Amino acid sequence: MAIFLHALFYGLVLSFGLSSLILLTLYINPEMWLHDAPSEVQALVGPMSARARRQRAFWSVPFFLLLFGVLALSIMRLEAVVGTLTFTAVFVNVVVMLMTFNLVDLIIIDWLIVAYWRPQFIMLPGVNPAMWAENEYLFHFKGFLKGSVGIIIASPILAAITMLFV
Repeated sequence: MAIFLHALFYGLVLSFGLSSLILLTLYINPEMWLHDAPSEVQALVGPMSARARRQRAFWSVPFFLLLFGVLALSIMRLEAVVGTLTFTAVFVNVVVMLMTFNLVDLIIIDWLIVAYWRPQFIMLPGVNPAMWAENEYLFHFKGFLKGSVGIIIASPILAAITMLFV
């Protein structure tokens, strides 16, 4: 239970940080997230502009620094919770942290903000939100499921790498 609470805390910290970055980048230029839109929207908008690709590359640096920084901090502090780090403890920690973010991303960013609220700043030029609203919740849920599979695959790898350095 202590590992779960520890991981949940850091998962919420991670979720706050990454969600803030996602919303900021949506505000700056929603085209940076074109790859996460349904294929109909991508076809309508066309290929991502060079400007959006540069911005996406720039913002991916703080995104991944925050992701791996919070993961590393959580793992470093996990030893105080469990005594001796084990593969299982690190694995559970990583899974809970990343699934917490995955759930926050689905419920708050995708469903509440993107699908329900639809603020003007996230709208891509020339895209009518009604054109894909019918299946939007399901579309985002499928993305959540894909993310969950990725988490289950990445977590033992991250735990194994951690154990190599402990």
